Amino acid sequence: RELVAALPGDATPLRVEPLGADAGAVGWLQQAPGRLGSARWDALRAAPQNGPGVPLKVLTPLFAEPVLFIVRADSPLRTIRQLQGKRISVGLAHSDAAPTVREVLRRQLGAAPADTVALSPDDALAELVAFGTLDAIAVVDAQPMAWWRTLDPAVARRLRVLTLNPGHPQDQRLLDSMGTQPLHVNLAGAQGGVALVPAVMSYLVASGDADADAERFTAMARALCRELPQLQQQGHAAWRDLRPRAQTDTGWPVMGAFRSTLSRCVRG
Repeated sequence: RELVAALPGDATPLRVEPLGADAGAVGWLQQAPGRLGSARWDALRAAPQNGPGVPLKVLTPLFAEPVLFIVRADSPLRTIRQLQGKRISVGLAHSDAAPTVREVLRRQLGAAPADTVALSPDDALAELVAFGTLDAIAVVDAQPMAWWRTLDPAVARRLRVLTLNPGHPQDQRLLDSMGTQPLHVNLAGAQGGVALVPAVMSYLVASGDADADAERFTAMARALCRELPQLQQQGHAAWRDLRPRAQTDTGWPVMGAFRSTLSRCVRG
């Protein structure tokens, strides 16, 4: 909503449209031309470029989102690679989080996890803490995590985030394969302190022949630059972590004019 409000209106003004239950961001984008949305690296990499869907154009990398694996504070698990054979909630079946989590686990464990369930974070938390039927729950969200801030502090104290060890070859292979630097997270109230976790890049993506409307998209980038100081001061904290210069390859073409325009107004 903050992005749409920052972009200029024209003959076809942008509006916020919630995703249906049967499509993730990439599926929704490929249903029709003229759409704008954010999609994660793994979902873009998995989308077939020669299929029946509408082609996509990456406008710019946005920011990296942490992939968190949360366990009970008294769990013997300490690292993500110890999740082999464990029961894990990967997120709702048709959410963007579930395929991201499965891809991280496949890269970390060497095979797709066999024992997973598709639950919302709230339902998964009940299964983890109250009933003990799960070993871990996975959450993918921009920092600061809105869902975590809603937790009762007494519940947060019963949780811990699994960490990576970049000195371990298996963990290093995961980090190399994701193409994005890991993130240090320290969730308020959680046990264990700072955890090093994998991250996945999100991108701003347009559907259809974006090159035919390059002037309009470049104007959008300039408008976003004008609004960026206010967004970084008053909007979601993710605006302060924009990374338009990120070099991860999604497999889809990039609109250089949009990316270069935004890069010039983002520090770092």
